Amino acid sequence: MRVQVEGGRGGDGCIAFLREAGRPKGPPAGGHGGRGGSVIFVATGDMSTLRGTRSKYLAPAGQHGQGKMMHGRNAEDLIVKVPVGTVVTEIMHEPVVEDEDEGVELIDSDEKQLRFAADEAVGRQGEREDILERLRRKNPDELLTRDLLPQAMPVTDRLVLHFDEPGQTHVVALGGTGGSGNVSFSSTHKSPKQRSLGRPGQFRTLQLELKTIADIGLIGLPNAGKSSLLNAISNASSRVADYPFTTLNPFLGTITWPDAARSTVADIPGLVRGAHRNVGLGHDFLRHVERSRVFVFVVDLADKPVDAMVTLLQELEEYRPGLARRPAIVVGNKADVVPHAVQGLEELRQWLATKQYEKYWAPNEAAPVPLWNVVPMSAKYKANVHSLFVNLRHLVDISQPQLLQAQDE
Repeated sequence: MRVQVEGGRGGDGCIAFLREAGRPKGPPAGGHGGRGGSVIFVATGDMSTLRGTRSKYLAPAGQHGQGKMMHGRNAEDLIVKVPVGTVVTEIMHEPVVEDEDEGVELIDSDEKQLRFAADEAVGRQGEREDILERLRRKNPDELLTRDLLPQAMPVTDRLVLHFDEPGQTHVVALGGTGGSGNVSFSSTHKSPKQRSLGRPGQFRTLQLELKTIADIGLIGLPNAGKSSLLNAISNASSRVADYPFTTLNPFLGTITWPDAARSTVADIPGLVRGAHRNVGLGHDFLRHVERSRVFVFVVDLADKPVDAMVTLLQELEEYRPGLARRPAIVVGNKADVVPHAVQGLEELRQWLATKQYEKYWAPNEAAPVPLWNVVPMSAKYKANVHSLFVNLRHLVDISQPQLLQAQDE
């Protein structure tokens, strides 16, 4: 989803003079404006979707300065919670082009800020061009001109953030700085009637994408029985039907082990041949695959399980070389469909025993070739679930937690 964020504007400086008994013409006493609030994203484990995220976030503005050297209060930052697994990418806008009588004029950020300053100073659109010309003719080193203009935030590189852990915090839009009161201009004038305006906050347009971060990722072709397996081994209750592409979005479940430890399981939508070329929304699904620590390949024993494994490994390696080398186990689902499942199980066991899957991996002489096991079961009838639990817990324990950075193409 697309979200616009804007830091709060800084408060304006104040023009005021000290007035008290015996001092009818006191020194300048205008306070400074307060800093505008920033927009801060914080990752939380209490959210699982971006459903409650708004399309616009504007942080509060800083308070204006007042007389008697009373500075404006800094605004509070706007805290926005996002679920763990969110990837934030800034959308860069092209420069605005305006058609005028003399031809086409390219307006950059400095020009827009200059026009904004003129509009603020005049308050009437009709006099904008005249003020612009007068401001341009002034010496840019003069204090009045430099401090009068609300300057833009510095241009930065494209923002790309990964929220992979709970509590991770990033500032996505800085608040504007407050303006200076006339007390700051007393070095050049005894009774300065000058101040500076608060600067606008940083404005950004962001693309938010939720990528699943799970301990265990269920990978398979459409209609292999991944949703049924998720329901059989976790507390999830995902939709199950006897047709392909029942699952169109990742579905999360939680396994509670006997020692009260917990592991998250992601039911990733089925991959098809050509997924690495984005066939069948392949890129969207593969991005969730690469953010799982342990893979569970789910194949249908009654429908050419070896060919299914070859397709899955090829798609993973074509999308990101080395991705298929993570700790994995193969689940031969639909073992209740006999006699086809018996023949498929024997073929799959022989294929795994000879480590034929190594041929589809990216070359890496330093990495050892693990031996993948196959667990035959029936997710529909929850048969042989205990054996799968034992193998899964072993894989989760040996897999070291790592930061899985998604590499968007």
